[in-house]
Amino acid sequence: MKSALKAFATLLFATLLLVQCNKHSHDPENTVFNCHFYTSNDSSDTKLSLYIDGENKGELPFISSDLVCGDSALAGALQLSLSPGTYTVKGKDEDGHTQSSGNIMIYSDEQGIDGGTGGMSLRWDEGTCFVIRLFF
Repeated sequence: MKSALKAFATLLFATLLLVQCNKHSHDPENTVFNCHFYTSNDSSDTKLSLYIDGENKGELPFISSDLVCGDSALAGALQLSLSPGTYTVKGKDEDGHTQSSGNIMIYSDEQGIDGGTGGMSLRWDEGTCFVIRLFF
């Protein structure tokens, strides 16, 4: 009985340790990132609306250049404030069909994009600015 209890306690401790390691401790609760979304597909062909976690956030503007934080053209991008986390992002056309999709992960110590349809790129300036381009 003692060995079973000891094994359980060890397993519980290891599980708690792993959970703590997966947290992004570098972002305080009040951290907010300035996220700029746009598409590099000419909107005269297909207009895209941005959906984040299923919620329509607005129309994605067409910007032909590949933007980085600090570019003056970012003023034309769809700007959103997002807390650290992982989000499902979709660019849907006027008929509601998904043309570009994936998951973005935005934390100050880890960023990335995975999976989906079409394509996305993510740029970060090691501050609070993220630039996300959707294309198909």
